[in-house]
Amino acid sequence: VVWAFVAAIHQVVVEEHEESRIAGDHLGRMRVAVDSNSTDLIKREALAVVSVMEQLMAHRKERQRQQFAVLAEKLKHLGRELEDARRESSLDPLTELANRKAFDEYISRSIELHSLLGQPASLMMIDVDNFKAMTKTYGYETSRDFLKELGDLVTRQLRSIDAAGRYG
Repeated sequence: VVWAFVAAIHQVVVEEHEESRIAGDHLGRMRVAVDSNSTDLIKREALAVVSVMEQLMAHRKERQRQQFAVLAEKLKHLGRELEDARRESSLDPLTELANRKAFDEYISRSIELHSLLGQPASLMMIDVDNFKAMTKTYGYETSRDFLKELGDLVTRQLRSIDAAGRYG
């Protein structure tokens, strides 16, 4: 996004430099007309200056509209990427459940909410006994698949207000 802003500003500077050159050329012709004291020439050059300035302003307005649209789209895309990264950083990569940090935050929010509402809350923990032995006997792949399947099973049983996470 920073580089998009830099590129947009560079483009503005380049285009405004060219616009300034064009406006300067027309104002120079206007100065010559004024120095000539020719009413017809002054009138013609004044109308030309007004016409060029109107065109330059319309071009600048359209250019800014396009640049804002491009930058808005880039910011929207960056927002999606940031949200994806935030969501990914809160997931345990193995089970795709909430990781320890995200789960701890959910527990804290739940306690606060249930305390405010005066409602009970519950926490259920599942401990997989002899997991290290299972890994030794059946291998890492099987153990990993087991944890993933267990996470999927738990997730399918949740209500919309529930959360599941991998604690350890």
